[in-house]
Amino acid sequence: MKVCFESVILVMLLSLVLSAEEAQKPGFRGKIIPKPQEIQQGDGMFTLTEKTVIFVRPSTSEMKAIGQYLADFLAPATGLKLKVKSPWLSKLSGIVLEIDPSRKALGDEGYVLTCTQKGVTITAAKPAGIFYGIQTLRQLLPVQVESRQQVEGVEWTVPCVSIKDQPRFRWRGMLLDPARHFLSKEFLFKYIDIMAMHKLNRLHLHLTDSQGWRVEIKRYPGLVEVGARLPNFSGKTGEGWFYTQDDIRQIVTYAAGRYVAIIPEIEMPGHSGAAQDAFPEMLCTSPLRNSLCIGNDRTIEIMEGVLAEVVGLFPSPYVHIGGDECNKAGWKNCTRCQTRIRVEKLKNEEELQSYFVRRMEKFLNVNGKMLVGWDEILEGGLAPNAVVQSWRGVKGGIEAARAGHDVIMSPTSHCYFDYYQGPKESEPRAIGGNLTLEKVYDYEPVPEELTPEQSKYIMGVQGNLWGEYVATGSHAEYMSFPRGSALAEVGWSVREGKSWADFYDRLGTLLRRLDLMGVNYRKPDVMRVK
Repeated sequence: MKVCFESVILVMLLSLVLSAEEAQKPGFRGKIIPKPQEIQQGDGMFTLTEKTVIFVRPSTSEMKAIGQYLADFLAPATGLKLKVKSPWLSKLSGIVLEIDPSRKALGDEGYVLTCTQKGVTITAAKPAGIFYGIQTLRQLLPVQVESRQQVEGVEWTVPCVSIKDQPRFRWRGMLLDPARHFLSKEFLFKYIDIMAMHKLNRLHLHLTDSQGWRVEIKRYPGLVEVGARLPNFSGKTGEGWFYTQDDIRQIVTYAAGRYVAIIPEIEMPGHSGAAQDAFPEMLCTSPLRNSLCIGNDRTIEIMEGVLAEVVGLFPSPYVHIGGDECNKAGWKNCTRCQTRIRVEKLKNEEELQSYFVRRMEKFLNVNGKMLVGWDEILEGGLAPNAVVQSWRGVKGGIEAARAGHDVIMSPTSHCYFDYYQGPKESEPRAIGGNLTLEKVYDYEPVPEELTPEQSKYIMGVQGNLWGEYVATGSHAEYMSFPRGSALAEVGWSVREGKSWADFYDRLGTLLRRLDLMGVNYRKPDVMRVK
């Protein structure tokens, strides 16, 4: 990939400046992304040694797992094999991870981190808060802690500091598109780790489209036997381009250990060509590939059967059914769809789609799940409990929030990471448009048109990386970060006091961490002076 000469020089300068700062101020590293709500520097440092112990309270399996996650993370670079113990022995130097139910004001994901020369304490109301406190702790340690090989000659110090922090939004997501170009399970593990460091908590997987069906459904093996062998968006075919149900369980478990929920998307009724290739009876009488025949009861039966297995594989309360870009021309000329419109007393094809979405929502609700759909599901009438993901600008999000529906903001203008990041001639091929790092950072997810009460329905924000031109995991990293770093701060940090210059100053440290993690991020352009 071509990278402009200015960008290379910039990263070199950032590294040099950061090294000089660390040499002059050995006590404090406060360049954290996303930026904490409150941070106060103290005096001195705490040093990790072979005598340091990780204490967890209470001694539940979940808390022990979080403590072991920290120990396992620290071990490669530091060479320290820290023990995880309970109860806390106050005479010993250590890192205390403690649940305090009285800290309800912190919510489910907030935390308080305090470091003195004697040790570190992370307190939260819920385990997720402890985990996010650990992500802040890792950014307080020297950047070399990200190495997966032992690093000699580094003092593993944490500056004395007091941090109180919690997220602004409960949904801070990213989308990957293995339907267009398959992405390996191992890559998803790596991507989840990168998300976790950024305190991103939702990974939306676009598992099906007209170019591929990527999830095993045991009652309908033909979906992967046919759909996983279709030419991908690059025209290539291959064997095994799908996730087995065991793969899905491993991905879900790995993500859960990093407090990332996997949101499955089974695209319907549009973008369904792969499903129709496996089950031609889901074609309209027209016929038109990509849009399911809603007039055929067999279509309803198959898609409900698919969802029945999906809800058992993914513990997240949300299942995404797509609902976007459905070509309704085939329905207009389909005898079965037109019969459905007459029998159900529907006005038009838009209401036919809403009829289908309501059927799917009812099925999901009965199975304890909530339906999420792109903002086209507003057309023809919104399903009673649906969550709307607003992508065609913010209008759909405003309409849904005013109607009392939860909303995820993903407008193309600020959240489509398949867009170019700079001049086309210096970037790999993209879908179009242009979305710079600064533009992502400047995004405000709550439209000013909403009242304070309506604003409560804005669940959060999500960056979408569609896969038409993203054929590898390395390319996905390039398109995702550091734009995903900026989005993480949009989703986590408070709006007041946001500063592009301040974020950019902190970014240099984060990029050094990403280097050590082996992330193929895009080098940022030279910051423009406003």
